Amino acid sequence: MKNRVLSAFITIIMLMLVVIPVGADNPPSIVKPTAWDYPEPLRTRTAATVTELRSVMSTAIAGDEIVLTSEVYDVTGLSGTRAGVVQARDRSGTSENPIVLRSQDPANPARIMSTNVESGMLVHIWGGDYWIIQDIEIEGGQKGIMLDDTRHTIVRGNYIFGCGQEAIHIRDDSSFCQIIFNKVENTGLYRKGNGEAVYIGSANSTTGYGYSCDYNYIGYNVLGPGVTGESVDVKEFTTGNVIEHNVMYGTGIHGRNTPGETAASSFIILKGNNAIVRYNTGYREENTGMRAAIEVHDVESGWGYNNVVYDNTFDLDDESTWGPKAGDPTVWPTNASHPVFVVGIWSGSALVGENTVIPPTNTRSLKQVNAFSGATLTNITPEQYPQPDPRVPLYEPPSELSSALNISVVDDNGVSRIKIDNVSNKSVSTRGLFIHNGDYVKWQIPVLVIKSGECVYIERTSLFWEKMRFKRGMINFEIVPEWALLLVDANGNVLSEYFNA
Repeated sequence: MKNRVLSAFITIIMLMLVVIPVGADNPPSIVKPTAWDYPEPLRTRTAATVTELRSVMSTAIAGDEIVLTSEVYDVTGLSGTRAGVVQARDRSGTSENPIVLRSQDPANPARIMSTNVESGMLVHIWGGDYWIIQDIEIEGGQKGIMLDDTRHTIVRGNYIFGCGQEAIHIRDDSSFCQIIFNKVENTGLYRKGNGEAVYIGSANSTTGYGYSCDYNYIGYNVLGPGVTGESVDVKEFTTGNVIEHNVMYGTGIHGRNTPGETAASSFIILKGNNAIVRYNTGYREENTGMRAAIEVHDVESGWGYNNVVYDNTFDLDDESTWGPKAGDPTVWPTNASHPVFVVGIWSGSALVGENTVIPPTNTRSLKQVNAFSGATLTNITPEQYPQPDPRVPLYEPPSELSSALNISVVDDNGVSRIKIDNVSNKSVSTRGLFIHNGDYVKWQIPVLVIKSGECVYIERTSLFWEKMRFKRGMINFEIVPEWALLLVDANGNVLSEYFNA
C-alpha cells in the first residue's frame, strides 16, 4: 500500500535524491517539536538577569509564564537551600494553569550555566507541582535539573551538557513527571559513576529524601554521547516508570570496576519494580566497559522485580570488540569470552519479550538474556506484553486539526529550498532534529512525510553529517502530527519507517 501512495509525485522528486542504506550506522532521528501545547498563561514575567530570574522563580504562582530574554545566565558561585541555584520552592501550578519556564526564542535558546561542576543544581523545582521547563540550554553545575517533591512536572526540549554528575534527577517522591525531547551530552565531569543522563529515585544508602518516585515517563530523548553513567538509572523503591523511544550512545559510559568510581556498565539499570522499557535504540560503540544493554538488580529486599523489556534495538558490535579494554584490565569484563547481554538479570526478575540485536551474526548472540543464580527470567510473547499504568503521563503527538498546511525545508543557512503550500488540512510547525551518525556518512537523506496514507512531501534534507563523529546538528521543517517518516530509495521503495501516531 505504501508504494502505491508514492505514485508519480515521488517519481518526479526522486530524480534529485541521494540515498544511503539504513541500519546500525544510521540512528533513528528524534524530532523535537517547538509548538508545545499548554494553556494560555495568566501572567507573563520576563527575566533578563540572573537576579530577576531567581526572583521570579521564587515568587511564581499558578499560571505564570517565566520567559528568559537574555542569551546567557551565568550563575557561577551562587547557591541556595539544598544547593539549588535557579530555584522554586513550594511554588505550584495546577493542571489548568501550570508554571512555565522557557526561552523567549526556542530556535535560539537561553543558556543557564555555571563553570563549577562540583556543586550546584542549576534548575531546582522543590515542593511544587505542575511545572513545565522547556527549550533551555543548561551547562555545567554538579546537576542540571533537579525535581524534588514535585508531581506532574514536564521537562522537554532542553539541551543539558557539561554537568559534574547527572543531568536530570527525579528525586524525593517526585512522580507522574514527563521527561521528553531532551538532549543530554558530556555528564560526569566531576564524578563519572554519577554521570547519569536521567536518574529516577534515590539509592538505599541515602537519607533525607522520599524514595517513591513512581509512574514517570522518559521518552523521545537523545542520551549521549559522553554520558559517563547510565542513560537511565531507575533506583530501588520506585514503581511503574516507563522508558521508551529514546536513542542512547555508549561512548562515555565508563565501565565496571574503575578505581575510585561507582560502576556504570549499561544503558539502563533497573532496581525498582514494574518498569517498562520499550522502543528504545542503543549503540554500544565498542565500549568495552559495557556488560549489558539493560541490567536488573535486587539491591533492596522486595525491589528489582517484574521489570518488563521488549521491542528495543541494540547495536552491541561485533564480538571481536567484547572483553577488556586493551591495557586496562580494571575495566569489566575481564573475560574476553563473556558476551554482552541485551538483558542481564543479576538478581530480581524481569519479563523479556522480543528485542533486536545488531549485528545478528555474533556466534554468541543467541544468549541475549541471562538470569544469574537466584534471578528470575520470564519470556513473554507480544500478546503478553504488559502496558503502562494509566497514571503514567505518556507522550501523545498533537492531533488537533486546522486549515491548510504549508510545508518547507530549510538548509544549513536558513534558506528555504522548497515549499509546498496547501497540501493538507493540517498546519503545525515543529523545528529541531538532533542527529548523530558515523564519521563516514556524508550524504543527505530523503525524508517522506505522509498523513493518513497520502504523500505530503518528500525532499532531500541537509543533516549536517560531515566527517565528525557525533556532531550536534539540527534541521528546521514543518511537519504534520499523526505523521510518519519514511526513508525511501531511488525507486520509491520503503527502506525504513518511523511512525509518530
